[in-house]
Amino acid sequence: MAEELATQDEDVSALLAFVFSGAIGSPEGKGVSYALAEATATTFSWVTALDDMDGPPTPIDRYLITFDKQAREVFPPRPSYSPRRSSRVLSSQQQANSWLHRPGSPTAR
Repeated sequence: MAEELATQDEDVSALLAFVFSGAIGSPEGKGVSYALAEATATTFSWVTALDDMDGPPTPIDRYLITFDKQAREVFPPRPSYSPRRSSRVLSSQQQANSWLHRPGSPTAR
């Protein structure tokens, strides 16, 4: 008899336990944000980050974490996006300005 594959709910539990174990950084005083990036017949892949819920807004590192449904194994996290290593990061002011001054906006220059 073939072993039953893990469900998405089982995977989320394993994902949270993995992240809170310190796999992507200290979880002290932080929450976990995650989103399903891809589901295949054999894996679930998640974009995951630790967020400082009570502190000031700061750029966060995101990781891609893949879970094997059959082996019920979490693969090592891979950096998905890091604002510290990217030149594409805009400040809050730059983001607001780009939104306010977009073509067709009443405030466009």
